[in-house]
Amino acid sequence: MTLVKCSECGASVSSAAVACPKCGAPPPAVHAATGGALTTTQQTSKRLKLHLAGAFLLTLASAVALVMQTRAQPEEARGVPVLWIAGAVGGIAWLVWTKLRIWWHHA
Repeated sequence: MTLVKCSECGASVSSAAVACPKCGAPPPAVHAATGGALTTTQQTSKRLKLHLAGAFLLTLASAVALVMQTRAQPEEARGVPVLWIAGAVGGIAWLVWTKLRIWWHHA
């Protein structure tokens, strides 16, 4: 086990290390073996990313509407804002379900 110089930042890195502790770059041996820089491939599909964005926006919009409705009405005239609560709970459930689908897809 020897110390080698990181090709990215110049820090001393153990030859047994998986990555540079300073910048995270692969050690020179891995860099040379692959013939160039390593890249990470994104595995989450665009469809699942759109589901995450939709679930987040539904939850956020429902929460904001719930707060605005309860502040706009006098306290004695307030009813239970079932629509906004259902939207927030539905958005959270959608978000959890999509996260589980992503986890299952990558497992």
